[in-house]
Amino acid sequence: LKGSFFPALIVLLVLLWAFAKCLNAQLRVAGTLGFAMDDAWIHVAVARNFATGNGWGVVPGKVLSVSTSPTWTLLLSVFFLFFSNPLKITLFCSFACMAVASVLCYLLAFRLTESRVLGILASILLIMGPISLWGLASGLELPLSLAAMMLSLYLYYEAAPSSRVRTFAVPAAITLAAVSRPELFVLIPLALID
Repeated sequence: LKGSFFPALIVLLVLLWAFAKCLNAQLRVAGTLGFAMDDAWIHVAVARNFATGNGWGVVPGKVLSVSTSPTWTLLLSVFFLFFSNPLKITLFCSFACMAVASVLCYLLAFRLTESRVLGILASILLIMGPISLWGLASGLELPLSLAAMMLSLYLYYEAAPSSRVRTFAVPAAITLAAVSRPELFVLIPLALID
């Protein structure tokens, strides 16, 4: 991690620029900030209700399992304890999770290649990928699942083969990713095999 501050700063500045471009494009096209898919608003409604003690559902007091990403909804609900603007909460969480994913991507690529330039390039490619850009402003869980997957890969390559990190932390990080994107559950048995 020594000497990673400046490369991480470059990565975060690129992410900030990409985030601003996404929001600016949304303002140009729609005239306002918001989420294109109702799924994001469903996560927001469930998170707000959960944070205010009104159950896990869209309608206050009526429990209904509608969130396909419980970890994303729980993350949003933590911020609803302190703030009320759903758009700002969701965009902040998206940016923060993507920042974690991007820095971990840099650290992972640097760990594998011993090149700061390749680490920065890998992070920029992650940020500028069309799906990442879409996920950044979508209000959905993609940045969280990317952060969890980057965490699991970084921990896997950083830890000794028979360490507790590989035995417990890597499967836990993959589980976090899977609870944010259910199709990632297929990775848990693979992590346990190793």
